[in-house]
Amino acid sequence: MTTPDTQPDTTDKASKPGAPEGNVNAARHGLRGAGLPAGCGHIQRSTNMFRRSLEHAVFDARGEVNLSDAALINSAYRWERHAQLSQRWLLKDSTNMSAADRLNYSREVARASSERDRCIKLLALPERADTDPWSSLPRGTQTLIEHNAGTA
Repeated sequence: MTTPDTQPDTTDKASKPGAPEGNVNAARHGLRGAGLPAGCGHIQRSTNMFRRSLEHAVFDARGEVNLSDAALINSAYRWERHAQLSQRWLLKDSTNMSAADRLNYSREVARASSERDRCIKLLALPERADTDPWSSLPRGTQTLIEHNAGTA
């Protein structure tokens, strides 16, 4: 309790401003994407989840999200959003598009996915064993797939 004659006790943990130590909210960078057209709320939600998962991965790996990391995360987020919007418009309006338009939209989906992957690679996150898609397959199946792909 403070009175006009006393200074507040700054050693009390309850009076410390900001997020608790270790809270990832403190790692937020404040970069946001622009709003999306009507009917694209699912894209907004999924890309926001994507962005948050990248932020958590960087924070878990480094203990912080620095400015360069934040910019790469934001770029990956925007490319993912671009891919999803292009895919939506391709599926929604494909009957009204020429073959060339459909190819252009398809090309945009592929390009945006490649650019997103490039941004993620530039984050240089450590590989995790639990993200290996082959690890869940029985060993014989994995060997067969590698053999058929010409890698065995």
